[in-house]
Amino acid sequence: MAVVDVIKDKIERCGLSRIELHNSLRPLKSPTYFWLSPDRSGIKTNKLPESQTLKWEMFEGIVKKANSLGGTMYRGDSIARSGGKLGEDLTEEMIDGFIPLQYEGASYGDSVLSRSTYFSCILEWAGVVTIHKSTGRGSYITVNKEYRNI
Repeated sequence: MAVVDVIKDKIERCGLSRIELHNSLRPLKSPTYFWLSPDRSGIKTNKLPESQTLKWEMFEGIVKKANSLGGTMYRGDSIARSGGKLGEDLTEEMIDGFIPLQYEGASYGDSVLSRSTYFSCILEWAGVVTIHKSTGRGSYITVNKEYRNI
């Protein structure tokens, strides 16, 4: 089953309502919810501007990129939140570098909005990845075995 289908199926089983998001590493600072976007093109969250949608192709892309990197991908969230620049501190091998470069037309040297927490927590909630604490380079995800061939 495709990553997007897994997420959509689980959202539908939850009644298509707002779902509280949890971070397995540490509690989120305030309640964070996600739901299907009105046009069903992805997921919305109360923590991002209304104009921001976490698009389905981005979820698929993260899993494919992580798999191409051996099943592991760094999040880059603390770098992005502290003003790190694409190509300098944030690389395409990190979720917060990969998404803006591959899907949003960002350029090297740009600052970005950190969203890796939302992507990784939703993927973990769906059972696709596992989030791991930093071992010196920041927190990261590993793709669960059943999704390694995507």
